[in-house]
Formats: sequence, C-alpha cells, structure tokens
Amino acid sequence: MVTYLRKSINNIIHKNKKFTLTYMNEKGETRTLKSEKQLFSLCVALMKDSTLLENNIVEQYTFDIDNACRYAWGFDVKNALFTIINNISQFDITLVQVTYDKQQIYSLKDENLKLKELENVKQQRDVYKKQVDVQKEIIKIYQENDEDEELEV
Repeated sequence: MVTYLRKSINNIIHKNKKFTLTYMNEKGETRTLKSEKQLFSLCVALMKDSTLLENNIVEQYTFDIDNACRYAWGFDVKNALFTIINNISQFDITLVQVTYDKQQIYSLKDENLKLKELENVKQQRDVYKKQVDVQKEIIKIYQENDEDEELEV
C-alpha cells in the first residue's frame, strides 16, 4: 500500500526545521537524508505504524480504499529524529550524525555528551512550561478578582 505524506494545520503553524541525518545501512553504505519524505520512508522502514502514532511522529493515518492508498497527516521531523536517536540500539542502522535547525544533536563521536545536553534542554523546556502555566494561573486569578470588584460597585 502506498503512503502519501500530507501536511496538517499543526505543521503549517509549527513548521519543521531543516535537518540532516547521516547513517550507515546494513551494507555499510553512508546515506544522508535531507527531505521529510526520505525521513518518513526511513521511519516507516524502522518502526511500526503504532509506534509512529504513539511517539507523535505522525498525527493520524487515513485510508483511501478506492485508490488503495493511505495518507499520513502531520509528520513531525523533530519527534522522528529524537525517537531514532533514543532507540538507536533497536534499529539496524548506525547513525553517524544528526543536525536539526543548524545545530548538531547527535554525533557518533560524542554521543553521550549530546544526549546529556538534550536532557538538559528538555528539563529547561519543562521548567519554562511550568513557569508559563503558573503565570497563566496568576493572571486568571487576578481577572477573577477584578470581576468581583466590578460587581461590588
């Protein structure tokens, strides 16, 4: 069954950044991927459809029975790259280098260093999200208090 890659509204709002993924396949040949279609083909070859959905690599699949094809909506390059990097021991490829948004996020030479940096970035992002949520709650409380004061007058 042929799978066509389609963009969703989420991909239009949060565009995928440019990336490169260099790996060696089972024959020892070095390949470099630079397009979403190539990365999607690699992900389909390495992972099951359920894994793609669980890891938010693909938002959804739709099937077209008349044309004997399916459509994959909302392919997320960043989630695909991080899933491949984090589960590299399960796949039959050897990653050489991965870059995303002009920054190297994985290298065969300093694999452990980069993974620690990624964990630090994830932790910083989570802390920032918590701060934003707290600020939203504070604003919400102030707005509720302002409404109460208006009613008293």
